[in-house]
Amino acid sequence: MRPHTPLRQTLLAAAILLATLPLRLTAADATPSPDDHPGIRLLHEPISDPLDGLNRPMESVNAFCVRYLAHPVSLAYNTVVPETVQRGVDNFAHNLLFPLHLVTNLLQGKGQRAWVLTRRFVVNTTVGFLGFRDAATPKGLPRCPEDFGQTLAVWGVGPGCYLNLPLLGPSNVRDALTKLPDMLLNPAFYVTGASLALNANSLFANAPFLNNYFASSNGTYPTTRLAYTLAREADIRDGRFPEPTTPPDESLGVLKLKPGDRMFYARADHRAVRIPGAPADAPELPYLLFRQKRFDGRILLVLPGLSSTKGNADILGLAELFHQQGLTVAVISSTFTPEFFSATGAGLPGLLSRDVEHLDHALTAIRDDILQREKATANAITPSVTVFGVSLGAINTLHLAARDSQGLSPLHAARFIAVNPPRDPLKALQTLDACFDLPLSWPADTRHEKARLAVQRIATAIVSPNDAQPPQLDLDDSRFLIGLNTRLGLLEIIRAAHLNGLDDALAPLIRTDSPEHLEHDAFALSYDRYIRQLLFPLLQRQGLIPADASLDAFIAQSRLDTLAPHLQANPKVRLFHNQNDLLLRDGDLDWLQRTFAGRAVIFPRGGHLGNLTVPAVRKAIVGVTLAP
Repeated sequence: MRPHTPLRQTLLAAAILLATLPLRLTAADATPSPDDHPGIRLLHEPISDPLDGLNRPMESVNAFCVRYLAHPVSLAYNTVVPETVQRGVDNFAHNLLFPLHLVTNLLQGKGQRAWVLTRRFVVNTTVGFLGFRDAATPKGLPRCPEDFGQTLAVWGVGPGCYLNLPLLGPSNVRDALTKLPDMLLNPAFYVTGASLALNANSLFANAPFLNNYFASSNGTYPTTRLAYTLAREADIRDGRFPEPTTPPDESLGVLKLKPGDRMFYARADHRAVRIPGAPADAPELPYLLFRQKRFDGRILLVLPGLSSTKGNADILGLAELFHQQGLTVAVISSTFTPEFFSATGAGLPGLLSRDVEHLDHALTAIRDDILQREKATANAITPSVTVFGVSLGAINTLHLAARDSQGLSPLHAARFIAVNPPRDPLKALQTLDACFDLPLSWPADTRHEKARLAVQRIATAIVSPNDAQPPQLDLDDSRFLIGLNTRLGLLEIIRAAHLNGLDDALAPLIRTDSPEHLEHDAFALSYDRYIRQLLFPLLQRQGLIPADASLDAFIAQSRLDTLAPHLQANPKVRLFHNQNDLLLRDGDLDWLQRTFAGRAVIFPRGGHLGNLTVPAVRKAIVGVTLAP
C-alpha cells in the first residue's frame, strides 16, 4: 500500500537509510571546500531553511506524537483490522481524490494523464466497488496523483523555505499554502469525520515504520528534510528522468529485499536486555523477536550491515525469510549504530575486538532472554543458535566464530553464516568515502544538479508500487547514493558521541556548539579520518590500546587475515559471497576460498548483497542454515 502525502515522504526518509552498498571506485584527486562538495551541500541544506530554530523542535513534537500516540494505537488497529480491509480503505481514499487529481492535471496541461485518470476512476468506481478494489492498475491505468503545490511548481513558483508542520510533518511554504485548495477538492472534506478516518487508516498502517524511524536516530531532522525535499521534486517531475547511459550496480538489488507481509514488523515483540559488563547507567539493548507458535529451540540471530538498524526493510526481509522456515528470529541493530554502542557504554565504535566481545555477551543475553520467555528449561527444550550476519554483520559473525574456536564465546552457537564480508574493513570504508566524493569527478557546471537528480531517482524507485521496475539510475548515480547513505550513518555516530559527552574527542574535527555546525562537519568527515583522527587517538587516551601503538598495526588487526587459523579450525562456519562484489579486491576471493575451503559458496553475480532476493540464492542460504 502506497502511503499518502506527507506520510510517504516521511517514510522515504527511513527508507533512504536502508541500503549499505559499498563499491570500488577512485576518489577525485582534489577536494574542494566542504561547501562546494555536492554531497555535503545536498545533505546540509537541500532547501532554504531560515526557520531551522522552529522546525527542529517540531520534528521532536511529531516524533513524540508518533511514538506515544499513533504507534500504540496502531498496534491495536493493525491487530483488529485485516490488511485487506486497510488496503481497501486506502484504495477508496485515493479514488475519492479524483476531482483534485483531475483538476490539477488539467491545470498543468497534462491532458493525457487526465484522460487516464478519468478512465481509472470509472473502472475503479464500478468494477472496483467504489474504489475499494484497484481494478484499474492491472488494466494499464496507473495512478496519476497531482496537487496544487505541484501545479504551482510547474507554473514556475519555487518552494520557498522549508517548513516542519505540527502533526502534518515536512512541507514548504508553497505546499503549505496550497493545502486548503487541496482539501476543498477532496469530497471527504465535506463529510464530518471522513477525512480524519481515512487519514488515520493510512497513519496507523505506517506508524510502526515511522516509530522505528524516529526511535533509531538521535536526530532525524536533516534526513527528513532531505528526503521530503528531493521526493517532492521527483513528484513534480512525475518520476520522469533522462534515460541512464549505464546500468546501475547490481548491488542495488538489495532495494527489493523487504518483507512480503506488510504487517510482519508490527507483529514483532520489542524486547531489551542489559549487556553484561556494561556500566550500570548504560541503557538496555533493544531487539526485535519474531516468535513461533510452538518454540522448538531453533534460534536465528541476525546481525545487520554498517549503520543498519533492526527495523531496516532489508533486515526485516531476511528475518521473514527464516521465520517462514520455522525459526525463532531475533534482530539487533548494527554494532556501528548509537543504539548498540550506547548500550555497551563504549565511547566510539570501531575497535573490533572490543565491539565483538560486547556483541558476544549481548547475543548470549538475548539467547537467555528468549529461552526464559519461551520457558525452554521447564519444557526440556535444547536450544540451537545460528548467527547470521551480512556485510559488517558478517565480519562480526566471523569474529564470533574465531572466539568460539578459542573457547572464549559464552554463546556456544551451532552455526555461523557470513554473507558478503569485506576482507579488509578499512578498505571497505575508504570505498564508501570514494563513493561520496564521486561527484567531484563530474563536470563542475553540472555536478550539483546531477547529484540532486540522483537522489530524486532513488526516491522514485523506493516509493514505486512496482517492485519489478528497476531504478532509473546509472552507475555513477548508484555509487554516489551509496556514499550519501553511509555518510548519514556516520552522522548518527558523531551526534551520539556528542550527546554522550565526548566533545573533547570530537573537538579537533567537529564543532558541537550548534546542531547545524555538528551536522555540517559530520557530513564532511570521511570514514578514513574518523578511524585515523578520532577513534585511534581516543582509544589511546582511554588506555584501550598502547600509547606507543602504531596506527598501521591497529588497522591491520581489523583484517580477516588475522582470524584465518581460527576460521579454518571451526567447522561451524559457512560463507556466501559474490564474484562481482566490488568490495573484493585482487586476491580476496582466492583467500576466502582457501580459508573456507568447502564451506564457501561463491555466486557469479549479485554485487554486494544485491542477489538476496534471487530464488536460487535464497534456497542455497536457507538450505545451509537449516542443515542438521
